[in-house]
Amino acid sequence: AVESPLLASSTAHIGLPPVWASRVEGAGQAVVLIDQGIDTDHPFFGGRVIDAACFSNAGGTAGFTSLCPSGQGVQTGAGAAEADVNNPACWYNGNSLCSHGTWVAGIAAGGDSNSFDGVARRAGMIPIQVYTRFNNYAGCSGGGTCALAIISDQMSALEYIYTTLRHTYPIAAVSMSLGGGLYSSSCDSDSRKPIIDNLRSVGIATVISAGNNGNTNAVTAPACIDTAITAGGVSDTDTPPADAVVYNMHSLVDLLAPAQLVTSSAVGGGYGTASGTSISAPMVAGAFALCRSVNPGLTVDQIEAILEGTGIPVTDTRPGGLYTKPRLQMDAAIGACRHTNTWTGTHSAAWSDAANWSDGVVPASVTDVTIAAP
Repeated sequence: AVESPLLASSTAHIGLPPVWASRVEGAGQAVVLIDQGIDTDHPFFGGRVIDAACFSNAGGTAGFTSLCPSGQGVQTGAGAAEADVNNPACWYNGNSLCSHGTWVAGIAAGGDSNSFDGVARRAGMIPIQVYTRFNNYAGCSGGGTCALAIISDQMSALEYIYTTLRHTYPIAAVSMSLGGGLYSSSCDSDSRKPIIDNLRSVGIATVISAGNNGNTNAVTAPACIDTAITAGGVSDTDTPPADAVVYNMHSLVDLLAPAQLVTSSAVGGGYGTASGTSISAPMVAGAFALCRSVNPGLTVDQIEAILEGTGIPVTDTRPGGLYTKPRLQMDAAIGACRHTNTWTGTHSAAWSDAANWSDGVVPASVTDVTIAAP
């Protein structure tokens, strides 16, 4: 008998066990999953689904079938992104049309009593369903029934994060494991760029899968937006050779993470295995949550620079390969994100005076500091 590797091999490959052992697990941060909704009560999520939303069928105007549990084009609040059997629109001939989001969410932030966990295993999760059911549609495989994501619904989800969710929750990153087309240069005319920029300006990274076409010099949209964090894929130790680039690669790719044969949560309470840069994006989003959990004051630019600077350089050695990019190495990254600030003032000086700190910044309440002995 043969078995697929579990998520444990991928998280070990990027240095997470010592990070978790130091109690850096993403607590106090949240990751938004813009995808196909999730099986909310899956044991892998440990009751950490803290909110939800749905934007489907172009907000109810496209003439297809909404995948919001209410049947409406927009739904917000608890249960709004439910993808289990309680949402009949997500099922066709006994098969789930909404399975992808549950698997992605487990990679970003799953965690229970199993021997494997997601990256930010104590972070909160906010699923947002952005897919629509298309029946007897030429764009579906074989002209059948499938779920596809309308761009206006994706934009509505991103806007909702910016206008509403961020004011309630400490959101570190958004994960988008979706895309289409192939682009060999940035696509900054994409209608999703302005809201991605707005989110970045308030400290929320939008992490997007590079795509699975196997191209050595192109990525899909919206990963081609240069202000997104574009996540490409590599193999891990259970899919040797480790750190072999897989799927799409381009100069626009910012970070690499494992992307082959990873087992994660599945609709219905079990577990399933899949591959693709749909794995890489939630891994990188979880990495942002881990860094933010040890230093909430870090900006998106700072965390991106740390993750890239501490990453392991991986060269695309496939025929036609052109690029070398950093693969996540989280034990090194967390050390850098945890930056130790040293007190330089006198013992009676004001704690809140930035001039009394080595880097000229008053530390946040959870930031490590060094105080000299009297």
